[in-house]
Amino acid sequence: SQQARCQTSDAPQSGALAIYRADGDALDSSGHDNYGEYLGTARYAPGLAGEAFDFDGEESYVATPLRVSPDDVSDTTWTVWARPRRNDSRRLLLEADDAGFDRFITIENGFGGIGTGRGIWCPAEAKLDAWQHLAVVFARGSIRFYVNGQEYMCPDAPVGQESQTKLRIGGSPLWKQFFDGLADEVEIYDRALGADEIKAIYEKLRPAAESSRQECAGSARVENNAIAAERPADQPPAAPDAQPTPPKSELSTGDSA
Repeated sequence: SQQARCQTSDAPQSGALAIYRADGDALDSSGHDNYGEYLGTARYAPGLAGEAFDFDGEESYVATPLRVSPDDVSDTTWTVWARPRRNDSRRLLLEADDAGFDRFITIENGFGGIGTGRGIWCPAEAKLDAWQHLAVVFARGSIRFYVNGQEYMCPDAPVGQESQTKLRIGGSPLWKQFFDGLADEVEIYDRALGADEIKAIYEKLRPAAESSRQECAGSARVENNAIAAERPADQPPAAPDAQPTPPKSELSTGDSA
């Protein structure tokens, strides 16, 4: 069943090109009719506000008519609530890349990453199975990335990033790199939003995100207690498999997104 919308206002900031609520469709609620098309296996799941896109990590994505390269819109802001199920390899969440590390947001080997034209800048950890608010401000001379309202400034100015690819949500059929998880409340702007504006977008759904994390933590405790109750008293818990911590990547290159 669809959850009640729990944000304080549905009114977007000024300059919105498209707003994808993902409430059972890929319609645009900005008033500009930039409707998306859900390709592959179209799935939805309960999100933070109503429903969310449920991407399978294999082939599903939403194609939009938005041209967001520097030649089309010099300054642009993208925001999205994301809940990744996998953060291995490169998982493109929002992208408009036709080669050359053009504009995109990716979940990259445990980190949130941004295409800079030089490579991929990965300044912040991406948590699995937890809602997090991601936002990027692309401008001619700078890139700012936000995770749950916290700002990261790219140390290098972007280069190039001209692209004929229109914005896609959930992955790239060109690069076969798809996001696996939920995406909700995608907002695309034709200007650089300020830190206070991005913080305001984050704060609207922060209580719902925190409530979701608490519910998940409670479910995990119940499951662990049930497993412990089934284990004989003289049997110690099995040691978890060692998981290497991925290094924090400042700027990675290699295959273009």
